[in-house]
Amino acid sequence: MTLVSIIIPTYNRYKQLLTCLDTLAQQTYPTDHVEVIVVDDGSTDGTEAIAEEAFPFTLRYIRQPNQGSAAARNAGAQNAKGTLLIFLDDDMLVEPNYVRGLVEEHHRHPHIIGMGTLRPYLPPNPSPFTRIYAHLAASNDAGPDGAFVHFTECVTNNLSVEREDFLEIGMMQDVAGDGPTWWGDVDFGYRATRHGFRFRRSGKAICYHRDHGIRDLATASARARKAARMAVALFHKYPEVQAHLPMFHDKTPIAWGQDPPRLIVRKLARHVASSRPALWGMEQIVSVLEHCYPSPALLRPLYRWIIGGYICQGYREGLREYGK
Repeated sequence: MTLVSIIIPTYNRYKQLLTCLDTLAQQTYPTDHVEVIVVDDGSTDGTEAIAEEAFPFTLRYIRQPNQGSAAARNAGAQNAKGTLLIFLDDDMLVEPNYVRGLVEEHHRHPHIIGMGTLRPYLPPNPSPFTRIYAHLAASNDAGPDGAFVHFTECVTNNLSVEREDFLEIGMMQDVAGDGPTWWGDVDFGYRATRHGFRFRRSGKAICYHRDHGIRDLATASARARKAARMAVALFHKYPEVQAHLPMFHDKTPIAWGQDPPRLIVRKLARHVASSRPALWGMEQIVSVLEHCYPSPALLRPLYRWIIGGYICQGYREGLREYGK
């Protein structure tokens, strides 16, 4: 029976962390073969009280000065006793077969990076944006037997890897030295690919992300803008990765003499749509629709174009910050 170490980095989310641990307490996988390592990244909300809670599994609490999620995950891995590591974020919820499903994938398919299937999570009284975008953010259905996926689908909030493999790949790395580790999942996935690993999504390991970043359009747009800015740091580290991320294909500057005419037209359209007047106009239309006629058929493309506009803005900011 595989000994599993579940590593959860956390920062000032005591209540969310407690709910996450409650779902882990319902696992069908034997609890005497599970340890949960909570790495507190300098919280100030009393998170240390979690060490006094009773759970059917072994709970280990580690506290470190605030260094960011990459350092927290690495600290958990370095202190883990299990041969299989599962990384979860403190805002995740998992179904009872989550751990068992990931363990089975590693038994059937050696030399893989595992992930669960992310289902849409809707909080009470969700906004029209959350109701629509939660489904867009969910995983593609892997089916009951699971499926191999591309390295760009690697996510650090829901990931499993053999401990020795994690160390071989080089653990988690802070792409831009910013602490929160933007694009750390793609960075890890790409390094794993170069080490010969494949990526496997379990159809039995079901999970849900209580993502505060999609509570409304303004919050999601701000996050998209920052993510696009930080992506430039990733592309400086691995220029070849950019071709694997379709979200940037029509949002980068025009490469005259290299881009085909059709792509140039798309980039010009994106450039216009990402201007402040265009974004303001689309946001006004969205505001009216959300209050008067919240039709997904109308809102979904508007949401995509607005967020795409902020991605364009963020990418241009990243070029100015990090250089072309």
